[in-house]
Amino acid sequence: MPANALPPPMPRAVFEDCTLDNRCHFHVDDSIAEPSTSVFNDQLSFINDEFFLEQHKDFTYEFFIDHFPNCTETFLESEPFDGGSGGELKWRLRVYPRLLCDDLNEYVGIFLRLDENHHKNILASFSFSWINDDHDVIEFLQTPHAYLFYKGKDLGYEKFVKRDDVIATMLQFRELDEDVYYTEYDGCLRILCEVKIKSSSDSTDLGTVGRYVYKKNDRLFPYEKLSLYIV
Repeated sequence: MPANALPPPMPRAVFEDCTLDNRCHFHVDDSIAEPSTSVFNDQLSFINDEFFLEQHKDFTYEFFIDHFPNCTETFLESEPFDGGSGGELKWRLRVYPRLLCDDLNEYVGIFLRLDENHHKNILASFSFSWINDDHDVIEFLQTPHAYLFYKGKDLGYEKFVKRDDVIATMLQFRELDEDVYYTEYDGCLRILCEVKIKSSSDSTDLGTVGRYVYKKNDRLFPYEKLSLYIV
């Protein structure tokens, strides 16, 4: 992670409306850019030492999407990567060129998903960087603290970066005939993900992590107006 990376601009409406197939609508402090979740979970998770894995190294993963302006898929998924965990953990990145709830196609969304976990649930923090071909950071977002991950859980930012900002960097000049040129938008979107996994050997005060209650969204379930609470 670059030393000069800045925190995300505040406020950032990462929980606005639905996210993908998200049925949770979260009320959070606008002063913190919290990650949103694209899956629904209806359980109370108490975080203690039993949720921690043995020590794993922090790791980074780069995801390249060629011909990004021409992508028509709902989402683009990376190959599974384990970050040197010996196969116990398998992660994926999902990039959404156009969010389902974004009618104007304004934003690119990105999520980190835990695909396989043959051990215990874990706590992990992560960051996403949009980088250019020279590995200069254009956009950077980092979670404010660690979050609970289990098999099938994904977290990320529905409004990671504006789509127009990405496309504008991909304007290219092509030669049609001698001295005849045309322009088109084509290029590679490069995403760098850094994951930091916490373990029982860390000195983190678990009291600062809190517990999470995931409940149904009044937008999809109008008779049960409930929210996410961090206590």
